[in-house]
Amino acid sequence: MSIDIADIRAAFASCDLDLEEDAASTCVSICTEFGLSSDDMAAQWDAYSMNQQLSGAANADGLVAFRSYLNQEKTKTKASVFTSSSQKRRHVKTPVIKREAESQDKLESLYNMKSPEKKHTRSFSSPSTSNKVQRTNGMFSPVSLQSPPGNSYEKRTDAGKTVSEFNSHLKKLSEGLGATTKRRIKVAIPFPSRNQAVDASYMNTPLFQRAIALDEQLVEYEELVKDRFKLDELKPVGDPSPAQVTVVGRIVCEAAEGKLNPSVVQIEGSRKTCGGQRVLLDLSGVPNFQIFPGKIVALEGIFPDTRSPMTVKRFLEPIPAPPSTTSASRIKEIQKEHGKPVRVLTACGPFTTSSNVDYLPLSDLLQIVVDQKPDVLVLVGPFIDFMHPMFQDGLVKYDGMMLSFEEIFLFKVMTLLNNVLAQDERIQIVIVPSLRDANHQYVYPQHPLNKKKACEAFEAPEYAKVRIHVRFVKAVVGGESNHEFLV
Repeated sequence: MSIDIADIRAAFASCDLDLEEDAASTCVSICTEFGLSSDDMAAQWDAYSMNQQLSGAANADGLVAFRSYLNQEKTKTKASVFTSSSQKRRHVKTPVIKREAESQDKLESLYNMKSPEKKHTRSFSSPSTSNKVQRTNGMFSPVSLQSPPGNSYEKRTDAGKTVSEFNSHLKKLSEGLGATTKRRIKVAIPFPSRNQAVDASYMNTPLFQRAIALDEQLVEYEELVKDRFKLDELKPVGDPSPAQVTVVGRIVCEAAEGKLNPSVVQIEGSRKTCGGQRVLLDLSGVPNFQIFPGKIVALEGIFPDTRSPMTVKRFLEPIPAPPSTTSASRIKEIQKEHGKPVRVLTACGPFTTSSNVDYLPLSDLLQIVVDQKPDVLVLVGPFIDFMHPMFQDGLVKYDGMMLSFEEIFLFKVMTLLNNVLAQDERIQIVIVPSLRDANHQYVYPQHPLNKKKACEAFEAPEYAKVRIHVRFVKAVVGGESNHEFLV
């Protein structure tokens, strides 16, 4: 059902209601959002204005409050429906045990399992020890993903099996490449000033410093937009203009604690250009878009006056970070110097099985490193996984002594790396911590490991070549991230 401005005006006129010129488009968006007809819209506004004792014509400000009222009523309706349906289910006299047994039989038939002999199983009760589902015919229960037994890693039969392979033709080119006599790969941080320091403080940043940092991001992005799209100037957010303009700002939600939906999206400009003004956006003319609170965007639209939202025509393509480049002359120099490709071996943790903390997988991995002799080894955590059952219970010992998480990292991980460097100190090792590392700060962006403490397990001082986070490898720039979810 499509509703236009003419339908809205006719419905309001039939109810003897006045409607301002710029408020008709807002009424159309409200009808679209809540599935109302033009007559329903006029009737509900009439009742709302009488209850709120509003006088005069319906304007944009009043319709914003009316939209919030409809959202609240919609939420209450859903809650009441859920409550009534749950009560009906509670009073229906049906054989609960029989229905549970039937559904249980259907589920177990998928996994070729027999139903438990116990007939009177209580609903929503935890399964007893005697009724645990066992594996049969290679299938397993999705309800209980048990850890493999302690000796499964040692008795595995597919060690070294290649599961998937890309660019297999490069494997032949890398065969036979032995270590050189000198260290030829330099691992360094290209932009040290932009990386977290080991002793950087967190959770103590004043609000004004956060505001300044956010505003600097907007100003920087404004300059990038002007350079990318060849624009002479950008219009400040909040300045009315009958012509189509281009603005840059940050996406915010109209309600301080509300959820983001197309009817409450605002754009906030920088304090430098417009004093941080906010404007409500009308996204009905944009076929598709991806936004979230805090996203910096550049868009084209029309903002005729301050009483109506800004009609968005399109979002400009986001500007990616510029890739680091190396001049052709420098690449030729590197090829003449070495004539061999750079080999980087990467592995992700955890590096031990869930039944013990012997770090046998890490030991086997490092043996491959010694055999293949890559130029750079990148190890991504977690190393001391706080989700490991033995770390959670505090049962890890070394020579009969209880150790801290930092000491476990030194004795269990860094000593193995020391053995690798003792056989080939040319290898550059990069360690990237994880938020799941119990021996490191649980904060994002995460600090690098303390190099001085981490390298205490090394026998020789020249082994301390560990670098953290983004690095420059020969003529290649790479970045590592160990973040598993969106903040």
